[in-house]
Amino acid sequence: MDKLATYYAQRAVEYERIYAKPERQPDLRALEARIRKMLAGRKVLELACGTGYWTDVFAAAAAQVTALDLSEEVLAIARVKENASKNAAKVQFVRGSAYDIADFGRTHDALFAGFWWSHVPLEKMESFLQAVTRCVAPGALIAFLDNRYVEGSSTPVSRRDAQGNSYQTRKLDDGSSHEVLKNFPQASESIQCASRHGWGANVDSPHSGHAFPDDFGAAVSEAELREGEDCHVRQGKRSLQGRGAGARVLESRGGPPQPADRDQQTALHGRTYVAEE
Repeated sequence: MDKLATYYAQRAVEYERIYAKPERQPDLRALEARIRKMLAGRKVLELACGTGYWTDVFAAAAAQVTALDLSEEVLAIARVKENASKNAAKVQFVRGSAYDIADFGRTHDALFAGFWWSHVPLEKMESFLQAVTRCVAPGALIAFLDNRYVEGSSTPVSRRDAQGNSYQTRKLDDGSSHEVLKNFPQASESIQCASRHGWGANVDSPHSGHAFPDDFGAAVSEAELREGEDCHVRQGKRSLQGRGAGARVLESRGGPPQPADRDQQTALHGRTYVAEE
């Protein structure tokens, strides 16, 4: 098991405290509704599912869920979540790597990864996205949910390596200290990554216009794969500004830009929080 998986295995029982703070609840409900609607009726492959917080959010709405994680400690927690348990006939938890994704026959028409993109080393990003493209059906929806860095609220970056990766030093309840790779995705970088893999991209970064003392920078990235088609990139007019910025949406499609429904064009508004995903 690698260092990151070991860290999350040790953190498993305390991980979901990040979702428990009262001030986070309104925005979490909005994010949950967005993800649930996005994945409704789809066969979803989830990477790095962790304790299954997000799996449980969309388990009932999805047609089928295959959720992967490298740690049995977090999978044990995920398997007994309420919605996952109630929908056990269509929800499968599998021990597996997000880098060496098992062959499921490209039967999934959606892929979701919550707070995983930021843990992918920069030097592995291209091969990771290639694997993502190969493991889902043509035309699949791909969604990433992740953080942005908020100065004064996020855990400070402790160092950067020669490849440009950033790291945080985190402590657990048992007193142990862990160095965790955490690259906070930028909109422009996401567009470039999408474009290199034949995904058109649209970034919309609305914000609530309010500042909050406890920031949780969530980004929702959506990509629809159209293999073999031309890539068209459209960038939203607004960008994340200050501590009050809400969720960011990257929407990617192949072929000419087409009108998206309102839910795909409009990102979630709301406060942001510190999160140590």
